[in-house]
Amino acid sequence: MAKQKKKSPRQNDAAYVQPEAPVSILSEPGQAYADAAGMVTSFPDEFDQIAAARRGIRKSKLYEVAALYGVSLEELSGWLHSSYRNLQRRPDDALLDSTRTEKLLELVNLANRGAEVLGTLANFREWVHAPILALGNRRPKEFLDTSIGIRHLEHLLGRLEWGVFS
Repeated sequence: MAKQKKKSPRQNDAAYVQPEAPVSILSEPGQAYADAAGMVTSFPDEFDQIAAARRGIRKSKLYEVAALYGVSLEELSGWLHSSYRNLQRRPDDALLDSTRTEKLLELVNLANRGAEVLGTLANFREWVHAPILALGNRRPKEFLDTSIGIRHLEHLLGRLEWGVFS
């Protein structure tokens, strides 16, 4: 008898809507796939993410992540601990260093997790900009400048998924 995947409480809900396909910022052949809407979807596995973090990704992907979160490139540069002007000066095809690439991958992974828990990327984007009581009435986007903050938000999303007050 085959094992059945354990469903979260939200999946057992009659109003449950299948989440959108995961988003990726890599578009090199063999590392990401496009869905019907043309959105680039997730990596086959974590090893591809590790390789991408080591190699770097193109600066042009910053625009996709900024749009994903509904923020300006200036605000995104703050999350990356980089000056906006420094990022602006770089050509779009220049590779970002491993630290910035890894942070972008963390941000995309968080957005995918948020879309999975909240149903859509639009719901996740709205959640990121809204004050959350469990965060002391601060917005989740205020925590996106550190890996610890991102992990805290992932934990918070997990609590929401299982119906724990968050």
